[in-house]
Amino acid sequence: MGLLVAVGALVAALPLPALAQRVQSNVVLVRADDVITEDLYAAGNTIVVSGVIEGDLIAVAFDSIRIDGVVEGDVIALSSRVEVTGRIDGALRVGAVSTVVEGEIGDDFFVGGFSVQTAASSSVGRDVLAWARTAELLGDVGRDIEGTQRTTRVAGQVDGDIDVTTSGLTLLPGLRVSGDVRYTAAAPATVAQTAQIDGTFVRAEALEPNLRVRGVQLLAQFVAALAGLGIGLGLLWAVPERSIAAASALARRPLVALAWGVGVASVPIALVIVAVGLVSVTSLSSSGPVVLVLLPVAIAAGAVVLIGLLTAPVPVGLAVGSRLRPGWSSYARYVLGFPIVVIAWLLPWVGGIVLTLLGLAGLGAWLVVDDRDE
Repeated sequence: MGLLVAVGALVAALPLPALAQRVQSNVVLVRADDVITEDLYAAGNTIVVSGVIEGDLIAVAFDSIRIDGVVEGDVIALSSRVEVTGRIDGALRVGAVSTVVEGEIGDDFFVGGFSVQTAASSSVGRDVLAWARTAELLGDVGRDIEGTQRTTRVAGQVDGDIDVTTSGLTLLPGLRVSGDVRYTAAAPATVAQTAQIDGTFVRAEALEPNLRVRGVQLLAQFVAALAGLGIGLGLLWAVPERSIAAASALARRPLVALAWGVGVASVPIALVIVAVGLVSVTSLSSSGPVVLVLLPVAIAAGAVVLIGLLTAPVPVGLAVGSRLRPGWSSYARYVLGFPIVVIAWLLPWVGGIVLTLLGLAGLGAWLVVDDRDE
């Protein structure tokens, strides 16, 4: 969201061609009888292009961008929703939650977002590259379809290849693929009887990480463990009384410490939920000022929580070591207890859950220290 606002402010500062008009200061409108003879940079809550742009269109909108006219150059669009029912002679590059194409794209169609849909009446002159949760590509494609989607449905005429990574591929009735269909998925594709593939049809299953990948993962875990050990020893040296008190508080009141940790970690999540809820029940234009305040606060709160989680192994490791060897020095107790935390992290299946609980409890331990612990 912050990026969208920054780009929007930058674009809004650029001079618009004379024929581009603003309506009520939040709508950029190119009317049906307007002809823009150069590139157009547009920013607003809503952008509608019903006329002709002989150059490129760079558009940023909070709510929606609709192109039912003609753009003879390329289009770069950033918005919540993008609709194309007209014609784009160049390429269309989109970042949007929802993108719908019912018209004609002369060059490539590059899109990233939640959902992408091209209607049966649409056509793309070259490649479709889609990174989305859902992709329904029903129109004609002049070359290849590529990208990664959670669910993928394809129909129409594809003159090149289909090469996607997806959780579910469906080839609909009437599909004609002149080239190959290659897809990576855990389950076989659903193929209609009338779908026609002139080339090869190949499915590649998602593979388990190879030895090299596993080695890199183990190295990353080893480095993370060393970093945690170093952070803990550094904190013990810098604030020994507070560290020992936090470990004592965790040992005496583990459930209270866990509750505090969960509460603090929930603050940034709650702020984001509130921001999303405001946008969902109202328009982005009306809730925008509140969202612009909430999101930076959520980011700052998230940073504080992250720092707290990075220091959480100190009271956890020290508390565990104190249980095993209470008479040892604080440094020795931490060096003894921290590897046990690492072993819990590496447990199969439950390691992530155990680490999360320990991290939240360690985070809360810093907050529940009282006079009895110091």
